[in-house]
Amino acid sequence: MTLSNLRHAFGATWSEKKIHSVGLESWRRVAVSAVEAIQIQRWLQDRRFIDSVVWSGPWEQLDQRQRAGEAFLLVSGHQGPFEVILPLLVQRGWRMGLLSRPVKNAYIDRAMHWLRGATVPTILDPAGALPEMGKALRGGTSLALLIDQNTRDGVFIDFLGRPAATTPSIGVLTRRYQVPVVYLQARRLEAGKRYRLHCEIADLPWGEEVRSHVLQVTRAATTRIEAMVRETPADWLWLHQRWKTRPDGSREFLI
Repeated sequence: MTLSNLRHAFGATWSEKKIHSVGLESWRRVAVSAVEAIQIQRWLQDRRFIDSVVWSGPWEQLDQRQRAGEAFLLVSGHQGPFEVILPLLVQRGWRMGLLSRPVKNAYIDRAMHWLRGATVPTILDPAGALPEMGKALRGGTSLALLIDQNTRDGVFIDFLGRPAATTPSIGVLTRRYQVPVVYLQARRLEAGKRYRLHCEIADLPWGEEVRSHVLQVTRAATTRIEAMVRETPADWLWLHQRWKTRPDGSREFLI
């Protein structure tokens, strides 16, 4: 799956050797992400670790707005050290919630919920949780979501050259609650020791009616996540079946 995804995305310009190299490195970084998810709670007890984090982007502006009671949608993907993002924000003083679908493997799902729940106060399943999301946003709790997973009942948006079933949550929430969106991107400067967390206030379109709004916003956000993936391809979760659901209902074609 990893190699097939990379061939679909970069096969026209990359050699097979580079595809294998990036695929192997992406698996190594998945292992690093697992360690980060397990260790982040302990690292946050170390003042030296907290002080070493590099915050880039308009964080001071966002901090002020957040302290004044404004909520945000924080959007990212399964890229790099994504598991450290929310614990760092909670430690910084942000009121945070996470939108996260249950993992099919019940053991992994319980483990991830336990790990994330230790540092993130609110975890919501986006399926059918719109009232809870609205309550959180109105109460000044920002919600984070990763929008680069296959979503069977999603909308089809081009991602890395292929139509991908994508969660419409960001479009629905921005339409209903007029909540501002912030893109987040974490980078490892030195794994386990130093990280950079970059923020970018999104400039999103506004559709005249609901469906066009959801499509335009989802497309714009997906395009931004794709740009992040192309910046550092080895950071992305290439093992994921991102294109499993297809517009014509056929099975995904591996190459």
